[in-house]
Amino acid sequence: MRRLANDDSGMTLIEIIIAIVLIGIAIPSIMIPFSGLGDSQRPEIAVQATYLAQRQMEAFAELGYDDLAASTDSHSTCANFVANGTGLGNISCSVADFTDYTYTWSIEDVTAGTPSTQSGGATFGKKVTLTITHSSGDSYEFYEFFGM
Repeated sequence: MRRLANDDSGMTLIEIIIAIVLIGIAIPSIMIPFSGLGDSQRPEIAVQATYLAQRQMEAFAELGYDDLAASTDSHSTCANFVANGTGLGNISCSVADFTDYTYTWSIEDVTAGTPSTQSGGATFGKKVTLTITHSSGDSYEFYEFFGM
């Protein structure tokens, strides 16, 4: 008996395409528990906080050194900071579409002796610290320095 010259072993192109499609559907559904989707919002929160800090710090850039009084406890919230500050009318305590964020301000005198604290030497600048906190509990600190 004569054998056929064609060997029927192997996969057809249609079978290969179907296998690729099935694998393409199965892999994402398997990977979801391992993908860390719970943290996917954190970069967005950080970007939004940076945007909001940029807006607030730009408002500070328009002020002079003498317009910034050293902080007291009454400056801890944004509303108290604006109310107790001089010429701070352009600082906004709430921004439309970003109501999940709160602001905390402080201004420290910076001295020549120890620039990170208020002790020692003559004051030569002010350090403005803005803390932006999201309702999820994430908080970000931003700094700006004003020299005399």
